[in-house]
Amino acid sequence: MTPEPLCPGACRAVRFTLSADGEPGLLPRVLQTLARRDLTPSRLTVRLVEGLLHVDLLLRDAPPEDCHLVHGNLRQLVGVHHLRREDMVFR
Repeated sequence: MTPEPLCPGACRAVRFTLSADGEPGLLPRVLQTLARRDLTPSRLTVRLVEGLLHVDLLLRDAPPEDCHLVHGNLRQLVGVHHLRREDMVFR
């Protein structure tokens, strides 16, 4: 039996947007959450505005169970004030 392609006709992606304290150690902790699951973001944008770090990252074709775990781990990071997950499909 041949496994189904990850994106039959469309590519799935998950976007995480978070704002957190602008501390030097926070960004490495965000990236470590992905690295533990051998995930590399397709896009990563980081801005520091008035002491708050705003992170926007996009994961394409990541396994759904990993996305669920990443969301839970990001939510538990000390210093994170807001976290949003957006599931997307690209055609």
